[in-house]
Amino acid sequence: MNKFFLNEKGVSLIEIMLSMTILSIVLVSFLAVFSQMMNQSSKIEDRLTAIHMAEKLYIENKNGTDRTLNEKINGKEYEALIESCKEKELVLKRVRLTVFIKGMDEPLTTIFGYEPMGEVTVKPCPN
Repeated sequence: MNKFFLNEKGVSLIEIMLSMTILSIVLVSFLAVFSQMMNQSSKIEDRLTAIHMAEKLYIENKNGTDRTLNEKINGKEYEALIESCKEKELVLKRVRLTVFIKGMDEPLTTIFGYEPMGEVTVKPCPN
């Protein structure tokens, strides 16, 4: 038989400590990556929710008035604002939808679009 298998000394304390150290370094690095992925996933979910709210408000806003929509989704309060104005040389109105999480200054998303004027009176767009 091989001499290696006949050695009955066992594993030393230093070998165990070294293996535990290496294992803990590997686990800490995986936890850091997992934490980053969870944070990024939350931001992406907020942005997708904001886009969905903006599209919903755009479809529902056929009367052309400026208004605000507030909804609570997944424990967070979202606020969507729709504003429209008349283009100077076109027979179109410009529509801007902005979605925020309540309490935050920076919008999650802003969507722009154009619609026919119809019979609605809309303020002129700034330059």
